[in-house]
Amino acid sequence: MSGLDRRALALGLAAGLLAACTPDGTPIATGTGPLTFALDPVAGAPEAVGQSFAAALTAEATRRRLAAAEPGAAPAYRIRAYVSAASEAGQTRFDYVIDLARSADGHTGRVAGTETAPAAADPWSAIDAGVIARAAAKAADGIAGWIAAA
Repeated sequence: MSGLDRRALALGLAAGLLAACTPDGTPIATGTGPLTFALDPVAGAPEAVGQSFAAALTAEATRRRLAAAEPGAAPAYRIRAYVSAASEAGQTRFDYVIDLARSADGHTGRVAGTETAPAAADPWSAIDAGVIARAAAKAADGIAGWIAAA
């Protein structure tokens, strides 16, 4: 990803964060409470990393007044996350792609980003809690921004 692409992504995520709030800074929600989502298992990662990313993403979404749907309940949104880790240019890249679908009408969107970590022989070993937390926070900002704009 070039420097220009990274700046565009950063600006897009910042705009998404602002769009996800009301003018007084209150996170988005319906009149009856938080919007619900169902997060499918994270694809592309070792099980432990996938579970950590799913837990962090769920926690960050909750901070933005989105709520995980109860098992068996129909969620307002379905979320699918895909992640990868690769060594590149002396560092490790943790890339994520989040596909979103509104249950009511199938309207779809996508949020994507990258976090970096120090280089490692096994790229997955470099993906620690800090990398996961940063990626989940940025992904949740993008999700909330997409929902607010959709």
